[in-house]
Amino acid sequence: MSYIGQKQTGVTGTGKLVFDTSPTVASPTISSPTISGNFNLSATTITSSTTAADYATYIINANSGNVTLTLPSAATYTSRRYTIMRNDTYQHSSAYKAIIAAGSGETISGVGLINLANYDSITVQSNGTNWVIIGGGMS
Repeated sequence: MSYIGQKQTGVTGTGKLVFDTSPTVASPTISSPTISGNFNLSATTITSSTTAADYATYIINANSGNVTLTLPSAATYTSRRYTIMRNDTYQHSSAYKAIIAAGSGETISGVGLINLANYDSITVQSNGTNWVIIGGGMS
């Protein structure tokens, strides 16, 4: 029986990989990866302040004004990861700020706000309580 291209639900058991519109792959062993929810590497460029949502990568263009990207609740989005980069239209940074802000009562590796210079990038991940910087390049 062929299932290629067909949505299968309710299929369980050892050694079976089930594809669905909202994949959830869980592993009983520590050595195997765990993927929960949607897996994508989608990106968007923002030029005005907003709250991070379903994009994995945010590119901030603060060439025309201050832009703040507020991270959602770390408790609501445990293990969620965002990569954020500032890339203004012009080579030299403008007088405006590109800010990453933690939600109310939360921090990003101990601070509430991070100001990115042009071409800086940062990757943060929720630990269920706060956001933690896990990578990036900052000047």
